[in-house]
Amino acid sequence: MPIGLNIKGRVWRMVNQPAADDDVGGAVITGTVVYPCMDIRFTPRPSNMLLLEQGLETRKFVKVMLWPQSMLIYERDELEVTGPTNHSEYGHRFRIIEVNRQGMHPSDPRMFIHATVERIDRTRTEQ
Repeated sequence: MPIGLNIKGRVWRMVNQPAADDDVGGAVITGTVVYPCMDIRFTPRPSNMLLLEQGLETRKFVKVMLWPQSMLIYERDELEVTGPTNHSEYGHRFRIIEVNRQGMHPSDPRMFIHATVERIDRTRTEQ
């Protein structure tokens, strides 16, 4: 694990299964783990203080650094924290909303993927 990457996680690729509808006719979204064991670093982004002072609900964004850079990560993939078990975000999922790659050669071991993610809060056990 490279220095500074202190979290383990996995990436889920979400796909729409149009043939498998739920009880009321809505499409069922399922996921497949595409990268089961990744090294990650979380850096929380502060919310807009003006909106917080007004009492408005804000979305929580986190900047993440993923390694290695050879992975194909797309927007709308989901990132799940799988370790360590005492991490505050253990077991939570985050939707990847932006992916940025460095401009170095992909085989360079110093390459990282920088992404912005948003925490997913589920209101039901079924999606």
